[in-house]
Amino acid sequence: MGDGDSLDPSDLATIRRLQEEFAAELATLRGRVDGLEARTAELEANQFSTTTKLNGEAIFALSDTFGDAIGAGEDLTQTQLAYRTRLSFDASFTGRDQLQVRLQDHNIDEFGGGLTGTNMTRMGFAGNSGGVEVDNIYYRFPLGDNFRGYIAARIGADGVPTFLGPQASSGSGAISRFGRFNPLFRLAGGTGGAIQGRFGNLGLDLGYLTGNANNPQRKNALFNGQYGAFANLTYGLSDALDVGVSYHRSYAPGGEVNLSGSTGSRRATNPFGSDVAVSSDSVGAQFRVGLGAIDFSGWFGFTWANAQNNGNGFQDGDQAEVINYSVALTAPDLGGAGNLAGLIVGVPPQATRVQRSDPALLGQEDTDTSLHIEAFYRYRLNDNIAITPGFFVITNPEHNENNDAQWVGTIRTTFSF
Repeated sequence: MGDGDSLDPSDLATIRRLQEEFAAELATLRGRVDGLEARTAELEANQFSTTTKLNGEAIFALSDTFGDAIGAGEDLTQTQLAYRTRLSFDASFTGRDQLQVRLQDHNIDEFGGGLTGTNMTRMGFAGNSGGVEVDNIYYRFPLGDNFRGYIAARIGADGVPTFLGPQASSGSGAISRFGRFNPLFRLAGGTGGAIQGRFGNLGLDLGYLTGNANNPQRKNALFNGQYGAFANLTYGLSDALDVGVSYHRSYAPGGEVNLSGSTGSRRATNPFGSDVAVSSDSVGAQFRVGLGAIDFSGWFGFTWANAQNNGNGFQDGDQAEVINYSVALTAPDLGGAGNLAGLIVGVPPQATRVQRSDPALLGQEDTDTSLHIEAFYRYRLNDNIAITPGFFVITNPEHNENNDAQWVGTIRTTFSF
């Protein structure tokens, strides 16, 4: 070293003395560093994946219904304690794409027609898989700067993101099946593909999904069986406003018709009976308005259905009309960050017109009107646990004033990890 960089002999002596005095501490630090390096090497050698993230959700639900089941004259349910678990493996290979494989197991009774006499009482997070099943499997990828595509081997009604509202989540939103989102979105689900475009505040979703793509037999497979094709146009303005309009075209062979997404009356679900194939055209509108601490939202849906063959006293070409609508008040962060209070009032899918070709035969439309009234409050205990007590009541179940009101109550505890 040059003269300007040389150390004074007294400084060198001080350094040597400090090294001797703290020799034990320095040895301990070297040991800790060596241990961390060994652990890091072990993690790198045995890590699960460099591209995949695991997200989990577990639900414990204490639930019951109250009120006489249709046709039974008594309450047929007892209080149940049941669960739903989901494990989502989310992988990205480029940073802009996503491959999701979601496993699910649940044993929560749906409180549907078998127990209450109507699907209007079904809960939004219920189901019984009888074991672990693949619930979602799809790949999402970018198509330029404004579009992205979906290829789905299996995807749910809410799998292609569009405007659904703050109560749409089955694990943390509304407790009822009807209260989550417009039943029109349930007309499409399963296997297929979709394209999603975003142009500033405007969004456009186009898709085609079928429920029997894996079945190569006649009147099945990707293009010859049940299907749903949809187009959704949305407009969002920050937190102040969301609006959307939707069009759905669907077809289902006899025995697979479900125009209400299992949320409405039997006539609204299948107005022509089990032996008749049905094609339908549906239009819907959704909105959400931010009013400070409260959101006001709602939807409307209208379906024109056409019989595709003769059966059950109907003829090819007979028609039916089904409507549903709902409004909701939700209060995000009420009482604390992450909380959500909700009040939902609506009319589940209702067959307002069932027209037979033979004028001598009476139609089978719903002559009365059911009301769906729901209240829930999600309280977040911490970042991983939320408890949601709630209830909903169905007046005039099955749109029949002769049926007694039915109540459904639950305490849903959701663990996220």
